[in-house]
Amino acid sequence: KSKDIDFEIYGIPKDDLEELLSGLGQVRKEGKQFEAFLVRGPEFEKTDEMIDVAMPRRETDKPDDPSHKGVETEADPYMNYCRACSRRDLTIGALGMDPLTGKIMDVVGGLDDLRDKKIRMVSEETFAQDPLRPFRVAQFAGRLGFGVDQKTREFCWQVDQKHLKPSRVVKELSKLFRKSPLPSVGLDVARRVGVIEQ
Repeated sequence: KSKDIDFEIYGIPKDDLEELLSGLGQVRKEGKQFEAFLVRGPEFEKTDEMIDVAMPRRETDKPDDPSHKGVETEADPYMNYCRACSRRDLTIGALGMDPLTGKIMDVVGGLDDLRDKKIRMVSEETFAQDPLRPFRVAQFAGRLGFGVDQKTREFCWQVDQKHLKPSRVVKELSKLFRKSPLPSVGLDVARRVGVIEQ
């Protein structure tokens, strides 16, 4: 069961989207280039809950900076859905649902991977853009008890993690230890994908 609500909005420029969201409640800008918004409507006034609203965005590597801080993001409200999904890290995280029809939108095989209890990267090109992703593979394996696709497991070893900020690593490990029924499963996967060694 989902504990939060995330929307990705297409076809509305950033300024227009912010104005539209302001009519629904309190809005806070998020993201490196403020390409996402957190919205707290009247129904959430007495809680910490907020709705996450983002636009599809493209990422560009800075060749002189191998850390994820070297990846520039830019909102692109006119990007198509398939292209937006291609920049996700894992197929199970690239699933969408049309809120008007309830139709599940799956362009990368995420539903099959959920059924097969398998963690698989969407693409080598986008997976390598963020060195934190092998940690995410281990974290989700531990939390969900899923196996890791062989190609994904092997590719994780090629992702250079030495430039990661410790705070990002701690955040993923914290999720593994706090949310996993068996953290040892995630730690075993961390060993198998090169996280422990690096």
